[in-house]
Amino acid sequence: MFHYWWIPASIIFYIAMAWMSVYAKNGWGWVIAMMILQCFGLWPIIARYSKNIVFDAIIFDTLILLTFFGVLMLMGQMESFKTSQWIGLVLAIAGILLMKGILVR
Repeated sequence: MFHYWWIPASIIFYIAMAWMSVYAKNGWGWVIAMMILQCFGLWPIIARYSKNIVFDAIIFDTLILLTFFGVLMLMGQMESFKTSQWIGLVLAIAGILLMKGILVR
């Protein structure tokens, strides 16, 4: 079970990313902070030590999706979503479901 240490780390990381993305419109400081943090992404480390990379990728992508949009929803930012953003969210969910159905049997 220690193999999945990265799940709480990913949740914390993407909570911070979503929170900073809300404030990025207020100044370049937030944008630069997000750019610096993204240089230290978790996926390369997860992929290096993964025992089942396809399964771990699906978990990681699902965590990103749920965490990022969950924080945006809690902060009340999804009320101003445009149609293209909702379509992108639906396509991301559909892609994860298709990968799960095709690749993980």
